[in-house]
Amino acid sequence: MKRKRDVFAMIRQLGKPTMFLTLSANETRWPHLLKILYKLSSRYSGTDLHDVMQQLSALQRATLVNEDPVTCCIYFNKMVNVIMQLLSSSKYSPFGEYNVIDYFKRIEFQHRGSPHAHILLWLRNDPRESISEGMPLTIRLIDRLSSTSVEDLPDSYGNQVHKHTFTCFKRNEKQCRFNIPFWPMDQTRVLIPISSDDTRRDQLKRHCTKLREALETKVFDTFAEFLADNNCTYEYYLDVIRSSLNRPTVMLKRSMTQSWTNPFNSWIAKTLSSNMDIQFILEEFSCAAYVVEYVINRIEA
Repeated sequence: MKRKRDVFAMIRQLGKPTMFLTLSANETRWPHLLKILYKLSSRYSGTDLHDVMQQLSALQRATLVNEDPVTCCIYFNKMVNVIMQLLSSSKYSPFGEYNVIDYFKRIEFQHRGSPHAHILLWLRNDPRESISEGMPLTIRLIDRLSSTSVEDLPDSYGNQVHKHTFTCFKRNEKQCRFNIPFWPMDQTRVLIPISSDDTRRDQLKRHCTKLREALETKVFDTFAEFLADNNCTYEYYLDVIRSSLNRPTVMLKRSMTQSWTNPFNSWIAKTLSSNMDIQFILEEFSCAAYVVEYVINRIEA
C-alpha cells in the first residue's frame, strides 16, 4: 500500500511518465558476476580463476547462479541502480537532452527465480503534445531513444527477438497477448483507434486477423510485398491497425525482419546484455492509467 501511494503521489506531482521500461537479468552471460560467484563457490576453491572462466560450460554457469541466488539478486539490483544513476545525469546521460528527472522502480521475480525490473521514467523535455496522429516532437523523442534495428545492437540482438512460449497464451488467448509479431511500418507514427461508429469496423477487424496470420506464417522480403500479398493499400493497412487499437498507440518504424523484435534502447541493451522492453506513454490518463494499473496490480499480488 505504501508503494501504491508512492506512485500515485509521483503522478500527481510530476504528471504522466514518459516511458515504461522492463529490464531482465541474464546471469549466466554476465562475466563479472560469474567471476564473483566462482570466487564464492566452495566447489571451485583453489582453482585458478583466469584459466577456468573461459572453460565453464553452460551447465556450470547455471549451477553457479543457482547456488547463490542472493548474490545474483544483489548484483542485478546494483546494476539497475547504476544504469538509472547514469540516465539521471544532466551532463553525461546516454539519453542526452532527455535525461531522467525521476523514476519509480519495482523489482519482481519470474517463476524461475530470476529478477526483472519494471520502471516508470519521467524525462526532461518530454514534449507532452496533445494527442493526435501528428506529434513531431514526441516522434523525435521516440526515434532518439528506441530502436528495433540489428545495426544498433549487433552483438546481442538475439536477446530482443521474441519467441512464443506458454506465457503468450496462458489466459486462453488466441493470439500472443503481447501482440507479437508487431506491425511493420515505414516510419514511426502514432495511430488513434478508429471511430466506434465507423461502418467498416467489422470488416477491418476481420482483415486484421488475416494480416496477423500472414505475419505469423509467411515470410516477406519487403513491406510492399506484404501489402500486395494481402490486397492492401497503405492507407487501408493503417485503418486495419486502427481497428485493433483500444487507445492511441506508438507504432515504431520496422522492416519485415523486425516484426518479432522487442523495442530497445541501444545503450541500455548493450550495458545490460539482456532482454529489455521500452514503451512510450502518450496520454495523461488512459495510457498512464493503464501502466499504473499494471504496476499496482503487480504490487498487490
